[in-house]
Amino acid sequence: MKYNYVLGLDIGISSVGWGLLALDDDGHPYKIIDVGSRIFTPGEVEKTGDSRAKERREKRGIRRVTRRREFRLDRVRNLLYENGFLNDTVKSSIVSEKNEELTIIYNNMINDYYKKNHTNPYKLKVEGLDRPLTNEELSIILVHYAKKRGYKSNREEASDNESGKVLGAIKENTKIMKENNYRTVSEMYIKDSKFEKKIKNSPNDYKISVTNEMYLEEINRVLDSQISFGVIDEKFKQDYLEIYNSRRHYSDGPGYYYEYDEEGNRIKKRSKYGGNLIEKMTGTCAFDFNPRAPKFSPSSEIFVALTKLVNLKYKTDEGSYISLNSNEIKQAVEHAKCKKNGLTYNDIVKVIGKDNIKFKGLVLSKSEYSKVIEEFKKVLNISKDVKVDISKLDDNEKEIFDRIYTKKLFGKSFIELKGYHSLEDSIKKSYGKDIWKNVKDDMNFLDELALYCTNYKINEEILKRIENSDTFDDRFADINFVKSLPNFKDHLMLSTEIIRDLIPLMLEGITYDKAMTKLNLIHSNPNSKGEKSDLLAPIVKNSEITNQRVLRSLTQARKVINAVIKSYKENPLLEGISVLGGDPFAPKNREDFLDFLKKLRAGGINNIWAWTGYTLETLKEDKIARECLKFIDTLVDGPFIEALRSADLAFRGSSN
Repeated sequence: MKYNYVLGLDIGISSVGWGLLALDDDGHPYKIIDVGSRIFTPGEVEKTGDSRAKERREKRGIRRVTRRREFRLDRVRNLLYENGFLNDTVKSSIVSEKNEELTIIYNNMINDYYKKNHTNPYKLKVEGLDRPLTNEELSIILVHYAKKRGYKSNREEASDNESGKVLGAIKENTKIMKENNYRTVSEMYIKDSKFEKKIKNSPNDYKISVTNEMYLEEINRVLDSQISFGVIDEKFKQDYLEIYNSRRHYSDGPGYYYEYDEEGNRIKKRSKYGGNLIEKMTGTCAFDFNPRAPKFSPSSEIFVALTKLVNLKYKTDEGSYISLNSNEIKQAVEHAKCKKNGLTYNDIVKVIGKDNIKFKGLVLSKSEYSKVIEEFKKVLNISKDVKVDISKLDDNEKEIFDRIYTKKLFGKSFIELKGYHSLEDSIKKSYGKDIWKNVKDDMNFLDELALYCTNYKINEEILKRIENSDTFDDRFADINFVKSLPNFKDHLMLSTEIIRDLIPLMLEGITYDKAMTKLNLIHSNPNSKGEKSDLLAPIVKNSEITNQRVLRSLTQARKVINAVIKSYKENPLLEGISVLGGDPFAPKNREDFLDFLKKLRAGGINNIWAWTGYTLETLKEDKIARECLKFIDTLVDGPFIEALRSADLAFRGSSN
């Protein structure tokens, strides 16, 4: 026996409930075929909205920093021991046991020293400029230097706010050193009144912050003084500086390890898990297997902008919705290159050059509408506590309200080339406007620069890439220019090569899916060989759906629907689907709903039901809605009206 069925979904933030009901010949449910629920953990902490992975990531980062610092301190203690500055004997030759013994020897040594001397590492560092240090004193300052190495920008700070406070403190301390002619950072800490209470940072107070370069300058001065006193030699200094300067960014992954060859020679080898982790984890495009394009490269941003432009629909007065023509699209892209703040819908109106334009799907959010009401009250001197009924406004008030509403509506941002203009700022700042004019349309140049800003988080690594590239001339191989470059994150799913092939087609007004077809690619199924997928495509974050909880719930719902589709293909007892909950015919949903319906048909599901709050007459006025209706076998239309509610009605809540 073969069933007709309906599928119902109940989508929540941490579960998707589903049920399959068999229908009789009259379309009435009479049997439960299957029910179930998909339970999943919300991706964010409810109270804070932070990712649940954030805490794990932060703790993992702390463990990594602690582990690397301990490794560095072990190396310093080994250096001191091998050069006779730690006066004791290590019994074990096993590295881990040797390090533990050296830690104990060092701790015992400094405890004995501090019992006899009332001082601290900062005082010893200053004294090291003018007198020879004892073995204990030299060991104390060199281990202390290895613990506190100062601020070094890694192009990706944990918190912009926190980073700003640190940089502010560094600027102030640099000024103090210059005004008072302090020879070193430690001399400033010891002598300046700012640090007389304590030489220590505290939460939200970064008063002792200095740069890594300032500390390095001090170390060189102190060690040079100790060389002149005959305490150490140049080789010891260079060995110590190699340890002190060893710094690996998190994006580099695991570092080096040592092996011994057959002759007993110690060989330094790079971990197979090391290298640029961002580059390794970026992934490849599913269509051509080239690396995915950086999100903020100019080509990527223009592609995203074109995706919005070719799908934009507008109409004048009571006419039908139409798309932008190729000249309007090209003009909009060029305007976006010239406007740092991006293009608003007002700018698009100017490009079109017509009056009384209405954009399809353009509405204000709840918060934006609230701001319109606030401004309206302010203009008319209405108290904030008074509730405004728009339907009861007089003609003058309605005119004022419409003016404020329209300004807010058409002032919404539409497209923005953030990465493009960030690179523009860096190039103009370093080389001037004329150089920018020379490169502003060179997509190879700008895309490659954006790639380095995305995949590499160390200035010296970016500089090396620029030096070794044939795209850049020698003037761009400048560390000051590199330091001015922005820090980019994230990648698109497509490769730069495919994006560059798509851009000329989309500039002519061709939509993404049709442009992909012209490239002999199926946009919804990269792995297919000319056959269209019958499953729902992955849910992708876009400007319309940005809430992570919504995206997660939709992704889970997609998995349920695809599981049903797969089961249907394998199980001939299943037939038909019902779409309800929310409104599939809401303007923002219609294009996705149409794609969904087509895939259901391609999967062999022929009995499709849909519920909507819109009337059939209203739906027939819209082109996409009319296309959707072609795939629907049964439509339950019209809004639910409480006064007409009846429990005796089949498939509907009210008699209208």
